[in-house]
Amino acid sequence: MTPRFIFDGEHLRATALGDHPDKLIITFDHWARDKDGFAPVRRDSSYVDKGFSHLHIATNRNDWFLNRDLPGALDAIAGFAAGYRRAVSLAFSMGGYGALLVSRVVTFRQVLLVSPHSTYAQDFPPFDDRFETDIADPDFAAAAHAAILDGKASKAACTVLYDSSMPFDTDHAEVAGNMFRNPRRIDLEGGGHPATRLLTDNNRFGMIMKAITADDLDVSRIEAQHARYREAQRAG
Repeated sequence: MTPRFIFDGEHLRATALGDHPDKLIITFDHWARDKDGFAPVRRDSSYVDKGFSHLHIATNRNDWFLNRDLPGALDAIAGFAAGYRRAVSLAFSMGGYGALLVSRVVTFRQVLLVSPHSTYAQDFPPFDDRFETDIADPDFAAAAHAAILDGKASKAACTVLYDSSMPFDTDHAEVAGNMFRNPRRIDLEGGGHPATRLLTDNNRFGMIMKAITADDLDVSRIEAQHARYREAQRAG
């Protein structure tokens, strides 16, 4: 597939795959140790095979998408998403913070956040110091962060998966969920970071894809499968 650049800035990129007219999924870049520049642009997507256009948001540093490209990128993303009858999002960790940003400008139908970050810096609650932050403009980042937290709660159906045994996960899940009107928070205790790691380590990422692309966001099978893996882990 040939990717289309919806936004191509110095610091942020938004690329689209597929041409399905009604359904859109938005995913996000992840934190990477020694991240230096953009990852290669995706040229295939399993979401397209499931009947969705796929928009992926990438950043060239571990800055939680908080850079001077953000206003222009959000405008471009909002304009692109407005043409779809149904928009959903799946996001992990730092990408979860990106989903909070985009949920301010896109009317999502449903959002699945996995161990999302609710802030970008260890200077703010819950003072999470696990991941090094690479912010070029601290004043801009702080102002953007404050604006996001002050925004109205999204109407999207939102489920937050987290691992209560991991430092900071519960606190992040609480704040991130509050950005939505009726969030569901599901504890995948022992899952790791992100909380679905037991599933992905056992080649069950397809369950996560199926949940977010279904007509209704139902994670009961994810919960049940996670519980089976945890039981086997304890036994073994």
